[in-house]
Amino acid sequence: MKNIALRFPKYSFAIIAGILIISAYPVYSLGGLDILVAVLVGGLIAVLNAAAGFLSIIYAFDKSNTTFIKVIVGGMGIRLMALAAIVFIAFKVLALNVVAFTISLFFFYFLSAAAEIIFLNRAAAQRSNKSNESVAL
Repeated sequence: MKNIALRFPKYSFAIIAGILIISAYPVYSLGGLDILVAVLVGGLIAVLNAAAGFLSIIYAFDKSNTTFIKVIVGGMGIRLMALAAIVFIAFKVLALNVVAFTISLFFFYFLSAAAEIIFLNRAAAQRSNKSNESVAL
């Protein structure tokens, strides 16, 4: 788990950060500073949500199956409630452009969720390989 636990999230966050950086100038030139801020805040919120997901997977990976499911599913519920609260606060306090913020949040949320699913599948495959090796011994 250590190899994939360090490598895959680092690559995922690098890709997401790269997309944010590459899209910054076109977004700014087409929409202005308020649109750019909304896009960056939406991307940052989605990345923080994904980081919490990666940490919960890493924490629960070596636990029993019931604990693993409780941590992952319960963590998803907690993260979604926290995400809703953060979005509400972002709209009220920061007065962001609603359309730009919502589109960027959805885009980066689904991009992060896809990376999280790939990470979980690779971690599960590594977990099953480890258990198959212990049975063979």
